[in-house]
Amino acid sequence: MDVTKLWQPSNPGFITNPFPVYSKILAHAPVFQSPTGDFVVMNYDGVKHVLFAKNFQTGARAEWIYKMTQYATGRNIDFGSIRQAVTGMPIQQNPPIHSLIRSVLAKNWPSKSFLSTKSSEICDEILADMPPSFDLVSFIAKKLPVWMVCDVLGMPRSLGEELQADGFKLVQLLDPYLTFKDLKNIQVASTNLRASFDLYYSSLDKESAGLAAAVKKAAEGNPEFNADPVSLIIFLFIAAFETTSSLISICLQTLIEDKELLRKLDDDASIERFVREILRLHSPVQITGRSNPEPIALSGVEIPANSTITLCLGSANRDPGHFENPDQLIIDRKVNDHLSFGYGMHHCLGSQMAVVEAASVVKAFLPKLERTSIVGKPVWENRLMIRRLLSMELAISNEKAMSV
Repeated sequence: MDVTKLWQPSNPGFITNPFPVYSKILAHAPVFQSPTGDFVVMNYDGVKHVLFAKNFQTGARAEWIYKMTQYATGRNIDFGSIRQAVTGMPIQQNPPIHSLIRSVLAKNWPSKSFLSTKSSEICDEILADMPPSFDLVSFIAKKLPVWMVCDVLGMPRSLGEELQADGFKLVQLLDPYLTFKDLKNIQVASTNLRASFDLYYSSLDKESAGLAAAVKKAAEGNPEFNADPVSLIIFLFIAAFETTSSLISICLQTLIEDKELLRKLDDDASIERFVREILRLHSPVQITGRSNPEPIALSGVEIPANSTITLCLGSANRDPGHFENPDQLIIDRKVNDHLSFGYGMHHCLGSQMAVVEAASVVKAFLPKLERTSIVGKPVWENRLMIRRLLSMELAISNEKAMSV
């Protein structure tokens, strides 16, 4: 079987439900070279090995953006702010600066109890004005994460809401399948974000509360901190809501479509296990990338040095060679060591925050989910890297009407 014909990461039908295709590819070629020249790794062991290996490099997107910047200069197009944005992303950086950045962030990251309390408070605030019908994505799946990250950073929620749309565009930089037109749209968004965050940073008191102030204090107080602090804060802002918005939407979609699951969510622990199982089944980040400084063999495929390696997290999380009944949602799964938050030194620092937010939404919605239905057909974004719903209309029937 020629699996390269199955691998269609830009096809809308593939993106909506890529999992049957993953299964076919896994069965025939867990590692293969795609038509675009990158080597795609689909199986759990291969993906985990690459993520964990310290000699593998991230930052291929920064290099690619640099090449596109040079190309665009000849066409009188300025991609300077895109280049500045992507090189400032910790996910595109390697030691030693990456290690220093993670140390600063980890030391100042809020506790789980703080995140849980804050998330529950925001859920109550949002749902207090819940109408009988609404779009789940815009009403809560996008609003909760942006309010949360603003409170954690210590920036005004109004500013976060104003910049959220540009943030969704900028995070597309990590998508390995971008067009030149995409880059021009992202350039506008990154320019807007940079201007707004430069202004915010200039007025930020480094002694104030919040993660942004901690970054500013570290940047001004440590001569070894040679990362761009504004780009870092922008990354923290955008990384905190795109994937979490996807997770929240899919959690609620799953429960609305399968009401039998509701009876299994009888305490906080079961809700959290449910969220983690959704993360395994529907990883918001479906693909990520690395490059290898030396030749390597994975699943019998020889990969030359300095190749672009695409890691399919969504496939690895459903690998039958690692997970029993991988396509089934099993809340009480004994071992759920999914790779949705990465692995190794680039493991997502905000993983706990994402789980807490999704669990808070599920807990807040539980009393209403039995009466909730999906209206029309959910709309998916046409991108595989971060697989997310763009809209999903919900309707909640009147409780008295249901009892008649």
